[in-house]
Amino acid sequence: MACRFTYKGKTYGDEEFARVVADEMPHDEVSKYISGAKKLPDMPFNRSWHELALRRMIRHAAEHGYDGISWTPGEQQGRRFSLRNKVDSVHYSPEEQRLWAVSDGKNVIDKTNISEDELHKYVGKDVAGKLLSAEADDGTHDRRTVSGDGLEVGGEGMKGFYDKIIPEYLAKYGKKHGAQVGETSIKLAPDEAKDEKSLEHILRVFGRNSDQYQRALAGSLQDKKKTLQVPFFPITPSMRESVVREGQALFTKQSVKDRFSLSSQQQSSASSLRRLGTKQQTKLREIAAKILHQSGLTPHKLSDALHDTPNDSRPGVAQAIFRPVSQEHTRRAAAQYGLVAGQNSLLVFHGHPEGPDSLYAVDLPGGDESRKMLDNAGFDKRTLIPTKTGFRAIIHDQGRVNRKMMEDFATGAGLSVIESTGYGEMVGDKKPETNNAKAS
Repeated sequence: MACRFTYKGKTYGDEEFARVVADEMPHDEVSKYISGAKKLPDMPFNRSWHELALRRMIRHAAEHGYDGISWTPGEQQGRRFSLRNKVDSVHYSPEEQRLWAVSDGKNVIDKTNISEDELHKYVGKDVAGKLLSAEADDGTHDRRTVSGDGLEVGGEGMKGFYDKIIPEYLAKYGKKHGAQVGETSIKLAPDEAKDEKSLEHILRVFGRNSDQYQRALAGSLQDKKKTLQVPFFPITPSMRESVVREGQALFTKQSVKDRFSLSSQQQSSASSLRRLGTKQQTKLREIAAKILHQSGLTPHKLSDALHDTPNDSRPGVAQAIFRPVSQEHTRRAAAQYGLVAGQNSLLVFHGHPEGPDSLYAVDLPGGDESRKMLDNAGFDKRTLIPTKTGFRAIIHDQGRVNRKMMEDFATGAGLSVIESTGYGEMVGDKKPETNNAKAS
């Protein structure tokens, strides 16, 4: 027996209510309607996962020398998953808010609680427009009908995703690189096994010189030349350079102030040090520890730190992982930490003896004098970890272009430097306000 559910004043059948639970209902309300049922809380990227996938494909194309990326259109995707239905007629009752479609005398679609504004999601804009503009059927109060040859419904979600959502995002992504979504043609793979079997049968029955065989052979050759028009997004030279050398932001910029009500004004190291003992700092450590444990990145060490520039010094957490892990694994954990903790960019460094980058650790006396020493030496982005005698400054040197500068700084100040080689990258915004460190 079919169940009925009432939510926010509207009554739904099983299928419609499942959609409401998945798309609209807060996770803590589900058990009120379905005994014992639970819904997982929203996770990062649950609405923008396609953007992550597209950026990954763009990077793959840029790194491997491809001209661009392409995808099949929504109509073909609908056919691929058998979502399109050929029907004899489509009916809609505005008063009952019921939509149904009939094929060979059977209802292949029968949905309720479908408003006029939602109609196009199920049958497409063309059929929805015809239904809403049609006169009421004879003998009915408000039922409208659309019928005719070649009538198809279903798969509208595929059309919306592949023909609208993906192109709109890529158009926005490609704007600064002069890239626009266009079209290209691809060769369709012929069903060669089927063609050969069919040709063999015709040859056996009619002979090689028959008109039937010659027509079938010509048709088979023509099928091998068939193409399909598909959307295409080019990888321009500036895009390739940016993606390969600078990377792509995984999450949008959100200041620490938005999450923890911290001042964004210029601060001294002393005032920032006082904030390392606050509840906000404890929360940052808890977030980092939870994500590292969930990601299997153990053993690890967390250190309170100041993410420091000449104009600003903010509290954060330096995270060190004491076992070999993949860059992709650490990158994902860093992105999740950035999203949850409100950190707009993080440095991820993987130690490797043949890596092109360096990470310097320099022990300095405490106070703002140490910051001025780093400013004067040209190291304007650094992570400061408090020690018993002052700070340990962690400085990333991409491509080791600043090694001579570090040697001169250490020699002039009488300091010792610990250098680690490996691969470093910024995860998040390309022009961060602060640097946050995660090392493995």
